[in-house]
Amino acid sequence: MPDTCSSCRFWRAGICRRYPPAGNRVWPHVDGADWCGEHRPGDQPAAAAVTRPPRNPRGTLVEVSRRRIVERAS
Repeated sequence: MPDTCSSCRFWRAGICRRYPPAGNRVWPHVDGADWCGEHRPGDQPAAAAVTRPPRNPRGTLVEVSRRRIVERAS
C-alpha cells in the first residue's frame, strides 16, 4: 500500500498535523490520498523527541519558521 495521509500518524480528521500552523494560524486541510513526503506510519513512534527551541549565542530564544528566523526576548 502506498504512503498516504490517511495512514499517517499526523493525520487527524482531514487535517495534517505534521507542522504547526505558520502565518495563517490554521492547520492545512488535506485529503486522505495526499502525501507530503514525510509519512510516518500510525503504529510507529515519532522519529525524534520534541525539545525546546535552540538558543543563539546572545542568549535569546530563536524561533525557526519555514523561511525566516525570528529572535524573541527571553
